[in-house]
Amino acid sequence: MAGPAHAAVAVCVACGGALRKEAQRVTTSLSTALARAYAYPFMLAIGLSTVGCALVSAFVSFVPLVGGMLSATIVVAFVFLVLRSSAEGRDDLASDEEVAGRLVLWLEPLFRYLLTWLVVGPLNPVPALRIIARIPGPYFLTLAFLLATLLLGAGAYYVARLAVGGIPLLGPLVVRVIGLYAPVVMARQLGVLVHEHREEL
Repeated sequence: MAGPAHAAVAVCVACGGALRKEAQRVTTSLSTALARAYAYPFMLAIGLSTVGCALVSAFVSFVPLVGGMLSATIVVAFVFLVLRSSAEGRDDLASDEEVAGRLVLWLEPLFRYLLTWLVVGPLNPVPALRIIARIPGPYFLTLAFLLATLLLGAGAYYVARLAVGGIPLLGPLVVRVIGLYAPVVMARQLGVLVHEHREEL
């Protein structure tokens, strides 16, 4: 009959207690992490996903009556997918088969967040003020990066429209892809802020 199995356990020489191994967290400054977000859309998987989102939203926009809303919903869902994955500390996009399988869950983020921003935010600014009070420095640093990204994206979009916007079929698709650059980067930057200061939030 086989005897009991034995395993070696590292113990503390001072107290005799078992030692527990913990992974060391490598930290970088928030400004560095926010700056790296500008390269995020150029990662292969993210770039292909961005192009795919642009193409799908472009073709869906031709659907009669509801095409514009469906196109905007796809873009918003993709941007929030980037935000959620970044807030979890991931470089890839979290897979969500249920969201892909049920259209109602694609529509939900659009209505939920639009109502929050347009109605709840102006009427009740207390939650936003509490967040600012907890991390004032990181908040305003991230806000500066977001404004810079917005200006950069607007400039790139304007140049793209002038350069290739008039090319039949291909031009509008290229412009749409470039137009997604700023929203993806801004979602990444917001996710980085949430991930880096998740304990304070």
